[in-house]
Amino acid sequence: MKVPFGHVLGPFFKQHSAYINIICKPCLFGSQVYLMVFSVVALIITISDLNRLIGQGCLSPSLLKSLGPKVCPTFLKNSKLIGSGINIYTYLFLLLGVVYNYPVFLMPYLFLQFLNISLLAMLLTLTVITNWSNLEKKNLPLFGFMVHNWLQVFCFFRSCLHVSDF
Repeated sequence: MKVPFGHVLGPFFKQHSAYINIICKPCLFGSQVYLMVFSVVALIITISDLNRLIGQGCLSPSLLKSLGPKVCPTFLKNSKLIGSGINIYTYLFLLLGVVYNYPVFLMPYLFLQFLNISLLAMLLTLTVITNWSNLEKKNLPLFGFMVHNWLQVFCFFRSCLHVSDF
């Protein structure tokens, strides 16, 4: 099967295949069962979060206190609704891509998570450079889990591509 953007992805995978093979060993990443469970659990959590946001008239006071007085509650709620909607589509495409072994459906998750991981890495780097004591240690395992899941999907994406695509 030919993947769109094959003229971009193909040379990249060919050039760096030795390094990618080290990361994407079958025993480490790219498990189809793990990705199915992950996408179903993520869909359930996102749908329940969306359901809670729609059913709730306003946001909880504890959440608003933690954000400070400068954040408009309506803007915050609408942002969370938009984010949840995007997450539903992303995880649904991830589930379809894993079930049907179709790599194009995996690309929205890979792109959005890569963007998210890049921004978090930049934020962590800036926090470490500017004020080490202000670093929240609880975010580090979350960051590691995000990178782990992205590598799972990336290795599965790579395994879905055929040699003829390169």
